[in-house]
This record gives sequence, structure tokens and C-alpha cells, in this order.
Amino acid sequence: MSELSWPKGHRAAGVAAIAFALLSLAIFPAVAPDVLPPLGASPASVSAYFASHRMPFLIGNYLGIAALVPGLVTLSYLCALFRRAEEPEGWSWLIVMSSGVLFFGVAAVDLIVFQVVPFLSTPGLEASARVASDIAEAAFALLMLPALAFTLSVAWSIHQTSALPRWIATSGVVTAILSLVASFGAIWTPPWLVAGGPVTSLVLVVLAGWFVAIGVVLVRKR
Repeated sequence: MSELSWPKGHRAAGVAAIAFALLSLAIFPAVAPDVLPPLGASPASVSAYFASHRMPFLIGNYLGIAALVPGLVTLSYLCALFRRAEEPEGWSWLIVMSSGVLFFGVAAVDLIVFQVVPFLSTPGLEASARVASDIAEAAFALLMLPALAFTLSVAWSIHQTSALPRWIATSGVVTAILSLVASFGAIWTPPWLVAGGPVTSLVLVVLAGWFVAIGVVLVRKR
């Protein structure tokens, strides 16, 4: 794609993509080395975890919600980029926009529920904390389906327009496949697959890495 055909603001969109990735992963160092209680954890373990990690978790999760702001900047730029690169009747950019809005919307609701859990982790409210935690963890696994839709739509738009390097599309397809696997954690709960377990955490890191890759491409404009 020629340089002149890129919409203005590619560097800002690239920096926003990297910021989204870093803020999305802020929860990991905030609560390290412990991990969040997975879907189905006992009320006592949920309450004990969030009581002992209250402030670090609240800050890390808050940063995750804040990540949606630069994420929407990147989404808007990608839509503008694909729309400009397509034929006049092209519509793949609409799939990118709708799937991206769905992804960020579900993520926002999920993180809001997570933000409530520490406030329920007090004596006498253990059952309520467990319910809120399970809702948030199940939503986290199911969030991987909108992530799948978004990464595949970006991959398809790249295939249609060549607006970004092909390896971004290929890595997007790989991310989509991993997201599909992670979404099964809302159905089956072996320790490695359960929502909130290793697979969903790994896919979050992979998804963030994919955003970083997009960000670098936009910043460098290669």
C-alpha cells in the first residue's frame, strides 16, 4: 500500500495499540506471583484471594478498563485504513468495526464485574463474591469469541486490501484459533483450560502481543 494512501494519525494509532496491550496486561504484575481464582473456585478461596490482593487488583483491573480508550483509537484507525484501501463497495471494514466494538464492549462489562468482586470479599458475603467472580471468569472465557471475530475480521480485511503486512493476518488467525480454545473454558473446567486458568491467561498475552505487532507496524509505517 502506498504511503500517501494511509490516513493521518498512524503513529498515534500505533502508540495507542501498544498502550492498549501494556495496560491490558497490567493485572499480571499487580497480583504476581499469585493467580486469580478460576471459575468454580470455592467461596472461601475467592474471598480470601481478593481480600489479600484488594488494592493491587483494583488498580490493575482499573488499568485494564482504561486500556479500552487507546484500544478504541486503534480500532477507529484500522477501520479508516481498511475503508480507504477497499473498493467503494467494500464492506470488510464494517466487520472490523462491529466485531471490535463487540470485543471492547464485552471486555468493559467483564472488567466492571471484576472490579466489584473485592468489595464483596468481606465476612458474610463470601457467597456473593464467589458468584461475581464466577460471572467475571465465565465472561472472560466467552470474551474470547468476540476476540476471535475481531482478529479474523482484521485478517480478512488485510487479505482483501493488503493494507497491513500479511504476517499480521497470519498471526491474527493463530490468535483466533487460540481464542476459540480458550473460550471452551466456560464449558469444561480442567485446571489447564478452566476460565481464569493458564490457557485464558496465555491467550490474553498472545492477543496483547498481536496488538503490539500492529502498533509497531503503524508507528513505523512499513
